[in-house]
Amino acid sequence: EGGGNPYSGFYDKDGIEYVNAWGVNGRGFWDLGAVVITLLYDYEWYDRVIEDEGDANPLRIFPATWSNSAWQTTEELRVEGEGERYKWTTGFFFLYEELTANNFLPDPQQGFAVNQDFSQELTSWAPYANGELELVEEGVIPGVYQLTLGAGVRYNREKKKFSLESSAIETSSGASVIELSEDTQETTWKEWTGEAQLSYTPFLNQYGSLLSYVSYGRGFKSGDFNAGTRFIGGALDQGIDPVEPEFIDALEFGIRSSWFDDRVIFNAAVFQYWHQDLQVFDIHNEVGQLQIPKLLNGDAKIRGVEAELRVKPLPGLLISANFGWLDTKYKDFVVTKTIRNSDGFLESHDFDYQGNALVAAPEWNFAGIIQYEMPLFGWGSLIPQWDVNYRSKAYFDPQMLDPVSQGSYWIHNARIAYRTPDERIELAFWASNLLDEEYKVDAFDLTRENNTILEVWGEPRTYGVTLSLIW
Repeated sequence: EGGGNPYSGFYDKDGIEYVNAWGVNGRGFWDLGAVVITLLYDYEWYDRVIEDEGDANPLRIFPATWSNSAWQTTEELRVEGEGERYKWTTGFFFLYEELTANNFLPDPQQGFAVNQDFSQELTSWAPYANGELELVEEGVIPGVYQLTLGAGVRYNREKKKFSLESSAIETSSGASVIELSEDTQETTWKEWTGEAQLSYTPFLNQYGSLLSYVSYGRGFKSGDFNAGTRFIGGALDQGIDPVEPEFIDALEFGIRSSWFDDRVIFNAAVFQYWHQDLQVFDIHNEVGQLQIPKLLNGDAKIRGVEAELRVKPLPGLLISANFGWLDTKYKDFVVTKTIRNSDGFLESHDFDYQGNALVAAPEWNFAGIIQYEMPLFGWGSLIPQWDVNYRSKAYFDPQMLDPVSQGSYWIHNARIAYRTPDERIELAFWASNLLDEEYKVDAFDLTRENNTILEVWGEPRTYGVTLSLIW
């Protein structure tokens, strides 16, 4: 099947996915009067195997079996205190994670089946402190401070150790032809991050409240590794390339307001982000390499506006709307790729993404909800709900090309629920994507090697029933 139906595709195999996961967490709490001590603990584990058809094509272009297993533990010790005009928090965060993965790619295009074994160890710890000081009391009502200053700082230390081991089996004979020994790289990042916010409350009385704020923050995301296998002249090769850490400087101004006993709530903000070495996925692999997205670094600038309005005009009736506008641009972002020219020879070519929009960043977005809880004369309540989401055009890779994009679209959802008088039982009938809109959620440009674009489509119209019990 296939053709005009984006959900059927031209598959040569049905893929399956197995996932096992479990976790445990705990919390300790000690109130010593002057200070409060909190200890948090979490442990998580999962094991997953995915058989991926990979290309929605009757030909075996990009099949794969992905299997991985990981566990992690986090601990956090937090100490808090407060006085008449201030409060503070200090603490220590620790994370340890181990990941192992195997990628098996039967690649008849190359004549080899490739096996890749990865492993990664991550150790991260961070002491931190933050506080809030109430500066000015007069001007509103006694006991409420009109001007408040908050600030925080954090020292981040992350260490990653990454290993790759590859082998290849000739698909025609099944004989092992190449086996590469394990390569390992290890990197440590040490960075300071922090934030500061000044808030001002010019209006607060029985009719409502208005708070304005300005904030600045600097964030950090640790680096990573690109690891892959390629064939050069029929020989197997592997490599591990480090990826630089990502930084963001964020400036924001906003207001938060509530009116008429919270029957009207309006919040809005304008913001500007400066990204240094933003980590971006792109199909960068050289000719002859496996076509897998690679993590690259590029600078970017983002500015935007967001607003939220919640109105309760009648008892039980809620109308909510969220609006957003984004202007996103890559700055210094030039990528060199190997391409095959019209004569069939390989040559290096620079792809300049400066000025292009960021990946998966629509300029406009909107979400709205209308919900009405109707009492049933002591028999509980009936709650119909309708919600809608809008996204303007977005691109799925930095090239900013129409074939690797999704145009603007609307998604409508509907729901009606019955809730018992004690609100402990709810039976809901729902339909998502009610108008059966066809839209893509991702796309991969493989035209350089396979003359195709892989597309991932959102779910079609779906109906369901949900029973919720609260004990």
